Amino acid sequence: MGLDPFSVIVWGSGELTELRADRADAIREWVNRGGHLVIILPAVSQLWTGGKDTNPLHDIMPYVVFNRRENVSLLRYRPLLSGKTDTPFPQRGVLHTFTINPRALPSEATPILNGPDGECVVVRRLVGAGAVTLVGFDFNDTRFSQFENVEADIFWHRVLGRSGNLKPLFADPTRVDTATRPRWMIDNEIPRLINITGVSAIGALVGFLVFALYWLVVGPPLFFLLKRKDQHRHSWVAFVIGGVFFTVLAWGLATFLRPLRTTATHFTVLDHVYGQPVQRARSWASVLVPRYGSATISVGNPTGIDDRSPSAIAAFESPSEDAATAASFPDSRGYPIDTRSPDAIRVPVRATVKQVQMDWSGSPTWDMIRPVQPAGAPPLPEGEQPVIRAFPPNAEIPPGAPLVIGTVRHNLPGPITDGFVILVRGQTPVKGNLGATVQGVEAVGRAMVLPTFDPGVDLDLSTIFATGSGAGDLQQWLSSQTAAAGNSAFGVVSNTVDAGTLENRLYASAFLHASRQPDFSSGTASTAATTRQLLHGFDLSRWMTQPCIIIIGLVGKQGGDGIESPVPLFVDGEPVPSKGLTFVRWVYPLSPAPPPVGPPEEQTGRQPRPTSKPTEPAEGN
Repeated sequence: MGLDPFSVIVWGSGELTELRADRADAIREWVNRGGHLVIILPAVSQLWTGGKDTNPLHDIMPYVVFNRRENVSLLRYRPLLSGKTDTPFPQRGVLHTFTINPRALPSEATPILNGPDGECVVVRRLVGAGAVTLVGFDFNDTRFSQFENVEADIFWHRVLGRSGNLKPLFADPTRVDTATRPRWMIDNEIPRLINITGVSAIGALVGFLVFALYWLVVGPPLFFLLKRKDQHRHSWVAFVIGGVFFTVLAWGLATFLRPLRTTATHFTVLDHVYGQPVQRARSWASVLVPRYGSATISVGNPTGIDDRSPSAIAAFESPSEDAATAASFPDSRGYPIDTRSPDAIRVPVRATVKQVQMDWSGSPTWDMIRPVQPAGAPPLPEGEQPVIRAFPPNAEIPPGAPLVIGTVRHNLPGPITDGFVILVRGQTPVKGNLGATVQGVEAVGRAMVLPTFDPGVDLDLSTIFATGSGAGDLQQWLSSQTAAAGNSAFGVVSNTVDAGTLENRLYASAFLHASRQPDFSSGTASTAATTRQLLHGFDLSRWMTQPCIIIIGLVGKQGGDGIESPVPLFVDGEPVPSKGLTFVRWVYPLSPAPPPVGPPEEQTGRQPRPTSKPTEPAEGN
């Protein structure tokens, strides 16, 4: 839980011997839940290359053979590290390369970046929803840092899946007008998705109708009716009888309308990497407990006392909620949370709703998307599994051949709607400069609309990624998920923060690090400032660095008419039925295709800065 705020940890230096017991277990669990551990190998790395006796993270390391090379000509690797061509660069040094173990599964060792001769210098292993990446360059060598020879947007963007040019494209960055840049909160719709409003609204309406009917029957209309019949002396009798009748009616309707069982309304983000034995999810839920006293709400197991559980639950309040009214409800008593058992909390209940946030990781609870043999195809030999294949960026595609060949199917509890199928074919060639994709990630691929994907129905990916259509460029799609400053068509005007549909917000949250970055060359931002408060750590941009298929979409409906949550939720050890919406994100790793590296003599360097300063912002703009 202490590492949870970090999406990436780069181990650049330090004694591996200090990583023992609970510390190693914490990093291993953090990686399994979606963290990305990047290890920069030192010049002498015997501890990292050793077995479990010397390396406590040995079981999650890439399954490779380490090759330590001395006196290597580092100048040939300059396009991988820097776009500078006019500063001193280390001539020779120590370099680690990696040879994939022949017995390794594809997920256990994936080359991300190769050197100019095709030798792997950055390799990755998938671990649950996360990954461990090894970097063969010794960045602790002061010759790299002395002249800033490792530029983040040249090297690290290709390792982490980040985007944008970190160097200003104009001479005076202080002239940039950022005061009026719009702010776009992409996850502020989540509290609305879990609000339970129908029950209270019906109760209030029934109460109003009963009260109105009471005054019509027992009030002045009844008195005037008795007076017309000269029976007004009995009005007190009618009043008592009417009062008793409507009291019984009110109590009966209240009892009938009162919830009798514990229920929950949820919104969940669910991740699954094909071939990995775990899923991870973050879920928000409004739990209705129809009794008074206290209740134990737990996630992941019915007892809530398993210290080894990777799940965590906590009370949730909308970030936009006014602090002055956050505790205005009568059920505002404080209660302790036992940090030794983070998957359970005991809270006071008063027949009302308790909102919680849950982080869960465990064995798959839903039968997710998987590749299958298409109908009519011959069965595979025993022991073989259906696979999905795609052409890498530099491959020669036969005329009429689709970019992707494969069929997928799922058995989720409902259809996947409002989705996209994203193909990442690989990265652009390494030239030492950001080239045409200065505002985007160095990834080549497509993003195509996913038709409604029903359970048990085969989806032929070759029909979606037919080469005859040039639509769906990945870079353009990523740019379209970013709110442009002042673009009223998208919904962003002035300083308005409400922009885009729910789907737009979810897609933007999934690839926030890979989305189009602002261009300040004109003196004002070209995009709104995208921010998030609830979805930290759930970014899929890392997958932009390696070939893969990503299917994203919605399962269920908003509110109480939706589908059961994939996150196991319990109250006092009993399963809680839940209804709501789930954002499904499924990733299928493809065969690796590291980008080719151009020779250093062909480097063009970074794009030159304009000699003129940006235009002066208009007054009041």
